[in-house]
Amino acid sequence: MKLFSFLKKQKEVIDIDIPEGPVHKSQNVAKDEEIYYERVEVKEQYSLSEIKGIEGKKNKLKERQEEFEKKVTDLYHSYSFLRLFAKAADKDKYFNEKMILIDKSINRIKKQHEDYKRKSDLIKYVDLNEDELETINSSLNALFNFYDDLNKEINKVKTKYYKHLKMTSFGICSDKSYQELDNINKNINQFISEYKNINDAYDFIYYNSGSLIVDTVKALMECIENSNNEELKSMYKYNYFLDSDFVVAFSFPEWVELFTKIKYVMRTASKVELFDYLKFKKLYDELETRYILMLIHSEMRK
Repeated sequence: MKLFSFLKKQKEVIDIDIPEGPVHKSQNVAKDEEIYYERVEVKEQYSLSEIKGIEGKKNKLKERQEEFEKKVTDLYHSYSFLRLFAKAADKDKYFNEKMILIDKSINRIKKQHEDYKRKSDLIKYVDLNEDELETINSSLNALFNFYDDLNKEINKVKTKYYKHLKMTSFGICSDKSYQELDNINKNINQFISEYKNINDAYDFIYYNSGSLIVDTVKALMECIENSNNEELKSMYKYNYFLDSDFVVAFSFPEWVELFTKIKYVMRTASKVELFDYLKFKKLYDELETRYILMLIHSEMRK
């Protein structure tokens, strides 16, 4: 019994003065916006437990991943559109802060998205048990939740700061991938950097795009003439797009009309000679960059 005599040791009483309030107030207070995206509401988590068999669970994961890929691609597109037309946003003092937060969140979800794809690739090559599949499914749940929160924020920004934008601006971007929008944004910023500001860049485009306009339309006509689509050849001639071979300056409404026609024909014309199409596409991309810059400038004027 002496072995356990230490258990009978008398208790030591320690008096500690507890202050009513904090002794030193911390200067490092997190701003509300800095922790905004960490506040995630509790959501119901989808489980694979009701799906029978390993193959059934794998198929369900694949189905859910395809659903997420579509949603997140649309999210990236919305974000890229906001960045492209940021100069035309109806800004207040909070706009830049909100966009910085969204920038950071987009970078985070892209990283988590890539991490998830690496994990999900294991399904193709490694025999996984039910617990391992559920772990992958939990990562996908987290991505869906992140997407939902970020999508709400992007829609709030779009509604508050971009509600004045015209359908022409949305329309020119609707059939492009978010990667294409990012590239256009990069090209436009590079173009503007060669001038004092966007106003000077606009003036240059207005008075110095005549030859590019004519060359682009002629290249499109070559595509049509070299195609096997006889109906297309009979419907669209050069004068459908331009009145003459010489363009000094195009008013903004004339730019809109020309691109409306070109975009319509591009959707209609599917059978073209590849070489001729590539020649046209190079000219078209340059002209489109100028056109979108003009759209941005027009939206800035509200």
